[in-house]
Amino acid sequence: MTLTDSEITENTANPASVGKELTRVPRIMVNLGGDFEKGPFTFSLVGRYRGKQYTTDTNTDTSSNVYGVYDDYFTSDAKAAFKLTSKAKIAFSVTNLLDREYYSCSLAPGRCWFTELALTF
Repeated sequence: MTLTDSEITENTANPASVGKELTRVPRIMVNLGGDFEKGPFTFSLVGRYRGKQYTTDTNTDTSSNVYGVYDDYFTSDAKAAFKLTSKAKIAFSVTNLLDREYYSCSLAPGRCWFTELALTF
């Protein structure tokens, strides 16, 4: 968890920004995850939260769910893997598991599925 207290303390170019939060710096960020391993199987689940980020130094961009803004959001990712041999592993993962819609300047991708084959030499 990260709590950031960013504040513009002086700005002669734009005095209206004094006392406002820095741009593109969320006040709160949280990452929480866990792994579970049983024999050749491995499972992991991760959750991420990012607070609202402003794009103007006066913090007047209070819109959400539109192009150009940085919404607050929570996403989660999951992964299941199976060790085929001592040198090969196959995995299946899902990002944005809950298919959350949010903007991080542009519309963030929805749920994505991936399959992986990893070989170790």
